Amino acid sequence: MFCTNHPTVETLVTCGKCGKPICPRCLVDTPVGQRCRECGLQKSPLYQVPLPLLMVGIVVGVIGGIIGGMIGSRLQFFVFFLAPVIGTFVGEAVSRAIKRKHSPALALVTAIAIGLGALAGPLRLALLHFPPSDPESLMTFSRYFFNPWAWLFILLAAPSAYWRLR
Repeated sequence: MFCTNHPTVETLVTCGKCGKPICPRCLVDTPVGQRCRECGLQKSPLYQVPLPLLMVGIVVGVIGGIIGGMIGSRLQFFVFFLAPVIGTFVGEAVSRAIKRKHSPALALVTAIAIGLGALAGPLRLALLHFPPSDPESLMTFSRYFFNPWAWLFILLAAPSAYWRLR
């Protein structure tokens, strides 16, 4: 058997999609095996996320981040164990909302949405005491905005959601 593009090169490898014989110079490695250039460079519909679905994913990610942030900032020590689980659940909810599509851009947007959602609660409480006019108000502002448990929740939950969707 000879390569379709290089008739002088003998090969035993065929495209996993169309079955054409291909040589090592012509093959493209994909997650499902070797393919010819025509089949390997086509975008899979699984990775094509239309704009309306992307918006749904952002909304679900922000809502999940708000709920997860309210839970995660109150867990204190247990945030180490439960934030990755909550992040995975948010990633799964976004995945189901966008019909199981995958995209690195969507995964990044979801991780950012979790961060924004998780900061929404502390930021709202902090802005009630802004601008800080006295030392007590400044302490209250910084206590809400610089809540280490909320930031730790973001550091642990956002990567979990990212890896769930990538």
